[in-house]
Amino acid sequence: MRPGISHLLARAEAIGCELEVHGDRIKWRARNPLPEDLLIALRESKAELLTELRQERSAPPPPSDVVFDALVGHIRQARDWQDLCTIVTDAETAYVANKMSGDEVEHVARLATIQSRQLPKYAERETEG
Repeated sequence: MRPGISHLLARAEAIGCELEVHGDRIKWRARNPLPEDLLIALRESKAELLTELRQERSAPPPPSDVVFDALVGHIRQARDWQDLCTIVTDAETAYVANKMSGDEVEHVARLATIQSRQLPKYAERETEG
């Protein structure tokens, strides 16, 4: 699986979003609206997501620590404060959805704090125009 796809799936799972394949469509279900950037990324990766989700149907379920491990991995890849804020928010949402324990959320927040000290105070992001 391409790293970007695993990140999308982990992020969706972390915020309590369930993705299901219905023919050539992907339907999602979540308690709260999905962040716009996640919706855009899901739409842009639809073909790869369909392939991955179809393969997952026959695979055994992942261990419960997959969400935690994915978020910790994303902290190491964070490019700016916005990335870290998104990861911590995803961890909090995963806790509400019973996907992570309170201790795991606290650990993610501590790691994000440590990583934040290594980021520039202000960072520029590329924008599409």
